Amino acid sequence: MAEGLSSRSVRHVAAGPAGRVWVSTGMGLTLLNPRAGPAPVLPPEVQHVAINHFQRVNDTLLWCATAQGLVRLSGTGTAARPWRARRYGVAKGLCAIPVMRVVQDRAGNVWSTTAGLSQLPAGASHFRCRASRSFLDSNENNDRLKDREGNIWFVHDQGIAQHPTDERFEQCGKPEGIPDNEVLAVPAVGAGRYWVGTRAGLVELQPGPPGGPQCRPVPLRPGKASHYIRCLCRDQHGNNWVGSENGMARYTPATGHRTYFDQVPGVAGHNVVSIAEDRHGWVWLVTPGFGLTVFDPATNRFKTFTTKHNGLISDVFWQVFRDHAGGLWLASDDHGLIRVDTEHDTFQRVDGQAKTLSVGSISEEKAGQLWLGTIGQGVLSYSPGTGRTHAFGPEVGLQSSNPYFVQCDEVGQVWVGTNRGLDCFYPLRGQTVSYGLHEGFMGQEANQNSVLLEPGGRLWVGTVNGLMHYDPARAQFNRVAPLTQLTGLRIFLKDTAIAPGMALPARLNHLTFDYVGVNLTNPEKVLYQYRLRGFEQTWAGPLTATSATYTNLGPGSYTFEVKAANEAGVWSARPATFSFSIRPPWWRTWWATCCIAAGLG
Repeated sequence: MAEGLSSRSVRHVAAGPAGRVWVSTGMGLTLLNPRAGPAPVLPPEVQHVAINHFQRVNDTLLWCATAQGLVRLSGTGTAARPWRARRYGVAKGLCAIPVMRVVQDRAGNVWSTTAGLSQLPAGASHFRCRASRSFLDSNENNDRLKDREGNIWFVHDQGIAQHPTDERFEQCGKPEGIPDNEVLAVPAVGAGRYWVGTRAGLVELQPGPPGGPQCRPVPLRPGKASHYIRCLCRDQHGNNWVGSENGMARYTPATGHRTYFDQVPGVAGHNVVSIAEDRHGWVWLVTPGFGLTVFDPATNRFKTFTTKHNGLISDVFWQVFRDHAGGLWLASDDHGLIRVDTEHDTFQRVDGQAKTLSVGSISEEKAGQLWLGTIGQGVLSYSPGTGRTHAFGPEVGLQSSNPYFVQCDEVGQVWVGTNRGLDCFYPLRGQTVSYGLHEGFMGQEANQNSVLLEPGGRLWVGTVNGLMHYDPARAQFNRVAPLTQLTGLRIFLKDTAIAPGMALPARLNHLTFDYVGVNLTNPEKVLYQYRLRGFEQTWAGPLTATSATYTNLGPGSYTFEVKAANEAGVWSARPATFSFSIRPPWWRTWWATCCIAAGLG
């Protein structure tokens, strides 16, 4: 304390500028200069208060976790840039105080631990409380660590949890006010406003206010029609059509008027799963088992089509879809894709399909090609101009042959919702990138017809675990290659001690190399390439196997090389290597040759 410490109870120490040292204690923060005497005076926000922890971002910025909240300390202590402090408390979104730990990640987000987990997004002024999220099973956080790849690790009373810094996915569920985590529908109903249909009713979501997402219930008449909201559609007059498991309603936000269609055949009491408006302003809706119904606003009348009307060959439908040209299409459960002639109320099954085909979802790309999500046959592309179809499945990396929905975006990608997460298929490359729990897609299983695409590639997906929001602008790709290491050598499948440059007898020529690429962000997505120089020149892979076996190797010198790539495709700059040799058998040695030659002479 004679050298400037505010207390003997030292909590944390870190290097400071120009050889000085930052020290936090039970009575404040000190910038020590061991060679220059007393420490400079810091702002009162970091004096006479317990500083539990701090992170030095650089020489001009520190975040301090204190007993009275979180403090941002910036400056240089000079006349031009004096030290300035800004305090954050519960009013600024912190879960609670005191704050025990704090860290700023590579994207500029600030994370603090207290009774829960608080996050300050880069550039924001308010924290978001992330207590009791699915990636964190406890609100009692004791320590934190930022790894070399930028991920945040938390120690709590239930164990250890990881939160990736890649924030492209955001989850909304019961903690944000959505009444049920089973989200079945989501449309936009205004600037920055969305309706969310769930098993427990309908809410309006405003995701962007300073305090975090806000939800407001949208009241519907009590009863079955207000539950299991399956689909939503906003028509050209501003009316919102609501389809549920037990019928349909119309809500006019301008007047607050609600209309319930309890006496309409084909609608009342039925499971309305999809609604679309055609270019004439007629509203079309489908059910799985009770056909197709259309509403004419000019006459205020409904008309229902079943298999007895105008060539309609199915009663079981999952989606009615309007393309960019105004054409109408039906996704049927047993006869595939059906085209609707809205001028004459006739229906035609598309040629070139399998005899029996179940289609659950339809989307359209800019060029007019339709993409279909099917049951059992993966994703189909269909060109209305040529009538050609092409199927894509596990061979291109799709996680399931039974996709729940397909959605084309502005840049030619096809998003596919499955029971294992979310896939992004790139048709031009024939490749798929999958998003699950490890990639931050906490929804786990997507729901049919519950997807909304916004400008800029932002995506809303209804899942069994809440509403997921994907924003490509927030993607933080892992640019750190895995640490690649050889972990073992087996000779004829028996573990063998490794010695660099070891020489093996000729009979020990069956070798297995074990290796690993250490990637903390997504270890399951690590890929490898390897080769044995002296035996081959080309690399094997990419593959997921963590061992390589070579048999019947002949005498000679060899070097095994292996390199690894992370989930973003970043490869090791240098491979891990192991050099060894195999000696020739005794009858091929020079002295054996000389002896044989002498004997023959």
